[in-house]
Amino acid sequence: MFLDEKLLEIGRSAELKTKQGITQAINKMINACFKSLSDSLQKHRDDKTILSNFKRVNKTWEDVAKMLENENKGFIKPERFKIFVESKEEFKHIFFN
Repeated sequence: MFLDEKLLEIGRSAELKTKQGITQAINKMINACFKSLSDSLQKHRDDKTILSNFKRVNKTWEDVAKMLENENKGFIKPERFKIFVESKEEFKHIFFN
């Protein structure tokens, strides 16, 4: 299953009536993103490949956020994956710009 399909599946099945349900869905979505990154970086881990894969996942997150918003299930913000990554010490070398 492609990442966008996985994220949409999680988002569409999320329990949005409670903060806990929303948090669980976001955690599942972030984990799916990092699983996708891990899978795609198994062979090549140079800086250029890492950056392009982070950008690909970020773009997918943005697209899914917009799709969920259009379906009235907009509980994630398009920029939040990027903000999350940039907030982590281990990803300080990742520059989306």
